[in-house]
Amino acid sequence: MSAPVPIREQMLAALTSAVSGTYAVDAPVSEREVPITVLLDGEDEALADYDCIRNNTPVSIARVELAGSADKTEQRKQANRIMASIVKDVAANETLGGLADGIDYNGGGISVDVGKFVFGEASFTVRWRHLRGDPYLNENTAPDPEPEEPGDPDASEEPEPETEPGDPDASEEPEPETEPEHED
Repeated sequence: MSAPVPIREQMLAALTSAVSGTYAVDAPVSEREVPITVLLDGEDEALADYDCIRNNTPVSIARVELAGSADKTEQRKQANRIMASIVKDVAANETLGGLADGIDYNGGGISVDVGKFVFGEASFTVRWRHLRGDPYLNENTAPDPEPEEPGDPDASEEPEPETEPGDPDASEEPEPETEPEHED
């Protein structure tokens, strides 16, 4: 039996997969190691709510490619396309299948002055939560409550069938009584 996986790890794995990336690896040093997309996370900012803990996790995603040209203008265009593709990949599923409440784009940047490589990077804040006292579950991953048993006195009653006006089977409600008017 495998150990349970915390919501935070599930969220980071889903985000890493969404950008076809790798989690926290060293920067490439040779052409054989690119293209590569790397995801790095920071320290959570947490806020306790009534039944859950709301977290904001900073995440940076960088993609490195071989420069398609020696021309700096073309490298800049390539790096900006890289950054834009990261933003688009993340925006395609901002809840990560129900693991996150949303993802906010915080900004990005490029680098072209690194020899034969070009870089694009984007920073985000992932808003997510877990149940208070249980970082393995959130509202979307918690098991459903047990179904009610038939004959359960706490179970809601069946609604009465609707009837048409003038239906002989319909029970007539009595007319409300009114006080006769008195003349003085």
